[in-house]
Amino acid sequence: MLYRVYIDANPHQMDTSTRVMHGVYDCAEQAVDAARELISSRLTESHRQGMSAAELMEAYVRRGEMPFIMPEDEHSQFDRIAFARERAKRLCWREELRSSKD
Repeated sequence: MLYRVYIDANPHQMDTSTRVMHGVYDCAEQAVDAARELISSRLTESHRQGMSAAELMEAYVRRGEMPFIMPEDEHSQFDRIAFARERAKRLCWREELRSSKD
């Protein structure tokens, strides 16, 4: 079975005319990896020194690209927002640590 990764721009999630196909993959694991890489890349691009994880997530959700996988089955499902939150925490750990010490 082939898995396709599509990208919806958050401000237009219900507008399928803004949808872009990112790639076609032979297995769900490859598709999930590609979607995670897209999220990681967008978060890294948006990250600025001194930014908290909450600020980074807000910026991502506001302007980020939201990948999803078709067909969606038990192998291709993953929580995009939970993954993005965890990645944002990793990117902002120094800022989070500094603010907790203040």
